[in-house]
Amino acid sequence: MYGVIPPVSDTTTNEGMVGFLRAYSGSVFDADGKKCLLNSDQSKAGLKPLAELYSSGAAYPWAPDLGAQIPELFQSQKVGMVIQTSFAASSWPGQIAKRPDPFEMDVFPNPLGSTGIHATQVSSDGKGVTVASKNPDKAWIVLSQLYTGQRHGIERFANGLGSPGSRFDVWDSDEFRKAAPKLANIAKVMVLPPAPDLLPWYYPANGRFAEVEPILLNEFVKVTLGQLDVNTFADNTAKQIQAIMDKPSV
Repeated sequence: MYGVIPPVSDTTTNEGMVGFLRAYSGSVFDADGKKCLLNSDQSKAGLKPLAELYSSGAAYPWAPDLGAQIPELFQSQKVGMVIQTSFAASSWPGQIAKRPDPFEMDVFPNPLGSTGIHATQVSSDGKGVTVASKNPDKAWIVLSQLYTGQRHGIERFANGLGSPGSRFDVWDSDEFRKAAPKLANIAKVMVLPPAPDLLPWYYPANGRFAEVEPILLNEFVKVTLGQLDVNTFADNTAKQIQAIMDKPSV
C-alpha cells in the first residue's frame, strides 16, 4: 500500500503541479502568460515536497496510464490518499459503499506552504452562444439557467457528474452541504468569502499550451524516477518552455 498518488499524471501535469508551487508563491506561468516561472526560487521550493513524495517511497509510482487507474487504486485501498478535484467527494463514496470491503473516505484541504494559505487553481469550462443563433435571447436563457445555473451545479455534483462549479450559491447551499458535508466544511476555508480569492488557471498567451504540457510531463517523470534533481529539472524545463512561449501566437 502506498501513501499517496500526487496530482501529476498523463493528463494533469500542470494543473496538479501548480497547487504545490502556489503554496510557496510560485507557479508554472505568470498571470500574463508571457513568462515561465518554473525556475523561480518560489517554484523550486514548491517542487521539493512534491519530489520528496517520490524519493521517500510514499508516492505511487508514476505510470503512463495512471490517471485512469486512480479510482480503482484508491477504492481498493492500494493507496491511502489521492489528491483530486472536488468531483471525487460526490462520485466515489457511493462506489466504495458497493464494494465487498467498503470503508468511509474523508476529505481534507491541501497542506499549507510558506504562504500560510491553501493554494488554489480554478479551471472552468467556458460556454457561449453562437453569433449565428436566430434566437440568441432564448439561447442565453437556456445557457444561463440550465447549463450554468445554481440548480445545474447542485444536481450535477449530487449525481456524481462532476465538480460543483464556481458559483458561490452552489457551494453555500443547504442542498450542497447535505450532499457533501465534508466538502462543504472545506468550502468555508477555501472557497466562500472571507476565504482568499480563488486563483485562475494561467496559460501561455500565444496559445501553445499543447506544446508545453508534454515537455513538463516528460521532464518531471525523470524527477519521479530519481534521474533529475528539482533544480536541474526546473532550470532546464523552464528554458524549453520559455522558448515555446516566445513563439508567435497560433
